[in-house]
Amino acid sequence: MSFIDPPLFIPTPGNRQYKHALDTIDRYIYGIIRQRQKQPLGDDLLSLLMAARDEQTGQAMDEKQLRDEVLITFFAGHETTAQTLTWTWYLLSKYPAVEEKLHAEPTVCSAAARRPWTTCPGSPTRAWCSTRRCASIHPSR
Repeated sequence: MSFIDPPLFIPTPGNRQYKHALDTIDRYIYGIIRQRQKQPLGDDLLSLLMAARDEQTGQAMDEKQLRDEVLITFFAGHETTAQTLTWTWYLLSKYPAVEEKLHAEPTVCSAAARRPWTTCPGSPTRAWCSTRRCASIHPSR
């Protein structure tokens, strides 16, 4: 451990590892962006970002801006999802009866409806309600 982090242009083992990881992420994200640019816009987040225009200039985002937005959204979404699931499982562990009903729901609905549990009568499902309740108790920051 160092008291001073060396600048990225100094080829320390840590800096080389960081640059390699960043290059891997960039190749992946830029590949998705370039592939999408060859297709018609859809109704997903990347399409919305590609269609967005600056209010003052009317210009679309360049590839670097698109990459930054996708990266931020991916990591922010990943973190909040992980936090929500962590709190959900923690709270369910405090209420075993609710957890037992949650685990039984897919089986009960599939057997009763003879179709995927997501179409079970009485939706929204217990899983959805449990997660929403947890998010209201412990919102991700």
